[in-house]
Amino acid sequence: HGGLRDVRVVPIGNRRALAAVLLGLALCAWTAPGYAASAQPSGAIPQPGAASRAIYLSSANRVFASDPATGRKLWIQTIGGSQGGFVSDPLLANGVIYVGSVPFAHDLYALQASTGAILWTFQTGSYIQAPPVVANGVVYVDSNDGYLYAVRAATGTEIWRDHITQGDGGGCTPAVSHGVVYIGSDKVYAVDALTGRHIWAAGEGGDSARPP
Repeated sequence: HGGLRDVRVVPIGNRRALAAVLLGLALCAWTAPGYAASAQPSGAIPQPGAASRAIYLSSANRVFASDPATGRKLWIQTIGGSQGGFVSDPLLANGVIYVGSVPFAHDLYALQASTGAILWTFQTGSYIQAPPVVANGVVYVDSNDGYLYAVRAATGTEIWRDHITQGDGGGCTPAVSHGVVYIGSDKVYAVDALTGRHIWAAGEGGDSARPP
């Protein structure tokens, strides 16, 4: 039928199940029972050029992978242990799934896409609502503590953090272009991708810039 891009995964009303729908035909290809109906499943956001043979979803405090052709569960990973809560939309990049935890744990998780095994965790000062972005081997993530973090994708080691806002953060996925990280909060902020130096901020409340 044209592959994974022609399949959409959706919850089925109040039933504890998911369904894969063939787009354009509105035909149910498969259902997968056993998922919490109270949590709306979220699909993985792939990095440009990412290829995958699975569908990666988050629901409540779990991340799971399913076969796109049959809906068969490939693996399930629980995030945050017994504390419960929720996880952000997952990000797929270079064979790794990245998710943030909300609200009890304040960690960024890196999972092996093929097995679901936890590769590393990185703790921020508050919860993470939005998926991060990966560029040049670095994970950039916005936390509700008002900081933008840069973490090594391979190890989860912090490179830098920049305090970008006095208000709540954690709700935006950064964008990276030409060595600059852009993030929205109470303003739009531009941060040097290598050093974390705050370059400028623009938006409500006036504009600001720091000299190089």
